[in-house]
Amino acid sequence: ETAAISSSLKSQLNDLGQQFIVLTGERDKFLKESNKFRVDTERMGGEQELLIGKIEELKITRDTLEGDIEQQVAEYQDMMKCCANLQQDNQDYVEQLEQVRQEVKEKTSALEEKTSALEEKTSALEKSKKEKSTDCDSALIPLL
Repeated sequence: ETAAISSSLKSQLNDLGQQFIVLTGERDKFLKESNKFRVDTERMGGEQELLIGKIEELKITRDTLEGDIEQQVAEYQDMMKCCANLQQDNQDYVEQLEQVRQEVKEKTSALEEKTSALEEKTSALEKSKKEKSTDCDSALIPLL
């Protein structure tokens, strides 16, 4: 009976040994998977840190671009004000030129009238001079 118990115990011991080997293999697989998971987690943590750094860089870039855009909008608005002022100045200048042109036209017309009157007076004076010269000649001829 001791031999039967001993055989049973040996069989149970063999079964336990086999179970131990299987469990040890499962444990080793679990440890490998656990290490792989830990390595993946660390890698992902590093990638996460890189992504956080990239996000911060993008935020800085966005803030810089927003500042640049605001500056460009302000410069554009200043240019539009300058253009409006230049347009008004140009309009004022055109109106002044038109006024000067009208004044020149009026003065030219007045000068032409005066010139015409002077020409008439000059013509009349020359005619009068000739008449007086002829009168003088006819008065002097009997004296000679």
